[in-house]
Amino acid sequence: DALHPEAEIITTHDDRIDGPFCRSRAVNRGAEMASGDVLVIADADIAVRHGQMAAGLERLDAGAPWVLPYRRMAHLTGSWTQEVLAASPWFDLPDRVHADAVRFQSTASVCGLVMIRRDDYRAIGGNDERFMSWGHEDVAFAMKADTLLGEVHRIDGDVIHLYHDLRADRKTDTHARANRDLGRQYERAAGDPEAMTTLVRQALA
Repeated sequence: DALHPEAEIITTHDDRIDGPFCRSRAVNRGAEMASGDVLVIADADIAVRHGQMAAGLERLDAGAPWVLPYRRMAHLTGSWTQEVLAASPWFDLPDRVHADAVRFQSTASVCGLVMIRRDDYRAIGGNDERFMSWGHEDVAFAMKADTLLGEVHRIDGDVIHLYHDLRADRKTDTHARANRDLGRQYERAAGDPEAMTTLVRQALA
């Protein structure tokens, strides 16, 4: 609210009673609740430098199909995460987070902070709710958006992922295995609009 008073901020969740949390459903619910022309889909464990989302909006206005407002995702250590959480919301992250604060990094990440026109998000079916719990849904969405809308545009700068505990079985339980299998279908359809459209129809059936 402090940094973006003009934004409509929606905190959403999966509204189902039974079964595991479904991030895809939670994001889709938020998109349906939103009234603006542009969606900024932000995970709660992500922080971004001032100005990068404004640059992302400019890129969308210039015709970009969808935007990731960062080049590198820097995963912070636990101690640096505590420092960031204790800081003022006006604290400006450096353009590149210092190596001592980073557990690991990725320049291939397509998750955490996504900017896309609301109509385009709906047109490609949003997030596939067949992905249960967490895992693979963000990569699948990126492949779908690249295939059906056009290649993503990235904004220079870091986004940081705040440290938190992870479930030990997050990559091996039943839902993780099913997500991996569904993710492979998206991998095979990537770059093929007809095959990707078939997956969208199956997800919405």
